[in-house]
Amino acid sequence: MDDLKSTVDMMISDDYKERFKAEYHQLVIRLFSKGFEKFS
Repeated sequence: MDDLKSTVDMMISDDYKERFKAEYHQLVIRLFSKGFEKFS
């Protein structure tokens, strides 16, 4: 998963496990894209 757009299909799934995985991937993407810029 490289960007938030890649998690859209998982977020609209009827399966709560898939939505949870998508939320986790979104969190990781946000941390790596925004969080670590502060330390650079």
